[in-house]
Amino acid sequence: MRILALFTAFIFLCFPLLGQVLRGTLVGVQDRQWIKLLDTRGASHTALDSVRCDSRGRFRFDSPKGTAFAGFYQLSVHDTDRVDLILDPREAEVVLEFSGSPLQEHIRVLRSEENLRLWEYKAVSREVHAIQRAVETERRSLRTDQVVRGRELDTLSARADAMRNAHLDQMVQKAPDSYFAHVVQVDRALMAVQRGTPSQVLHAFAFDDESLLHSAVYTQAVLTYLRNLEAVSEQAFVFATDTLIRTAGPCAACRSFLISHLVEVFGTYGPDLALQHVLDNYLSDTAAVGRLPEVIREKVRAALRVRLGQTAPELELPSSGNDTIALTTIFAANRFTLLFFYSSSCDHCHEQMPGLRETYAFYRPKGLQIVGLSLDEDPASFAETVRDESLIFPCFSEFKGWASTAAKVFAVQGTPAFFLIDDHGKIVAKPFDHSEARALLSGLLP
Repeated sequence: MRILALFTAFIFLCFPLLGQVLRGTLVGVQDRQWIKLLDTRGASHTALDSVRCDSRGRFRFDSPKGTAFAGFYQLSVHDTDRVDLILDPREAEVVLEFSGSPLQEHIRVLRSEENLRLWEYKAVSREVHAIQRAVETERRSLRTDQVVRGRELDTLSARADAMRNAHLDQMVQKAPDSYFAHVVQVDRALMAVQRGTPSQVLHAFAFDDESLLHSAVYTQAVLTYLRNLEAVSEQAFVFATDTLIRTAGPCAACRSFLISHLVEVFGTYGPDLALQHVLDNYLSDTAAVGRLPEVIREKVRAALRVRLGQTAPELELPSSGNDTIALTTIFAANRFTLLFFYSSSCDHCHEQMPGLRETYAFYRPKGLQIVGLSLDEDPASFAETVRDESLIFPCFSEFKGWASTAAKVFAVQGTPAFFLIDDHGKIVAKPFDHSEARALLSGLLP
């Protein structure tokens, strides 16, 4: 009995250690800041928990709420200053240190193999991006007869990409069972079927894997599946909806997220028949609608306001000094306006910029205006991107990050994002990238 009693006491004493602990320090913080922990669902982030720093800037989450599954999460200070991290219940403790703001640029991982991998990869990606930006800058200055140097720059850019991929391979090989490796492998499988069939997407991606809900790759998989449809009618999207929801299987969280996400997708991009099908067949009763998070319901309402054919929302853009300029004024002065939502820290956004410069140079005389809407927080980063990428079209930023009014009124869920708007302010298209935008413009502005 004595042994049993000692064993029972040991279990109760150790039980708190079984849950993951997330703790850290904000170095140099004078006041007791609140730290929020946010969940990641595709491009959306929802607050899960919050704690307050002590007088020395230390914070601690014991068994954070809503983190039963491995995945990507965020820490937030003042709501807009956010930093990515991985939480995996298999790691007993995650210890971080932040030496300044923005958090993303001042993080030090003191304990957590998962987060050491994440930030090692982010560092390599930044190096590669710097190389490619330098290559692009030099390429723009080449004369037409400098063919050899142009080929050398192509080789340099390709080597930088190869270096990043090789480094990623090594990281996956070192820890093949890590959450980081799992997401990388799934992302690569998904990229391999970008131009494939919907059935290939279903084979490459497990829509019933709840851990993948906590990453951007889940929404990418949904978008890839829908894009790969050879739809000859709107009914094809109805069948696709049923297939996707069915593949979520017994995973209630996956099914719920898929339904909510499809409402957002179809509410934003159409077709209306598919949106109505989801509402009628999966959210037909008041209770089901009420179970959707309020943030999702608000996104749906916002998405309906920026459907194709709708009039673009009113928006005042910050200009010089305290002046502003109405977006409607820009629309009225041009045959078409292409809104480009981006951020300086978004690699995919930078990939769009060379093509946008070419599109602007070619179609500006024909009546096109491009407006860059940056979701940056740091004015220096904003100015650096405009300068280094030679963004010759007008760019604006409220320096509020994702709290930007522009992002909210246009229901932007991720960057880059594009809206093509005519001179009456009507949304005529939402191109996927600069190539699709140029293809559309070739018919609209021949």
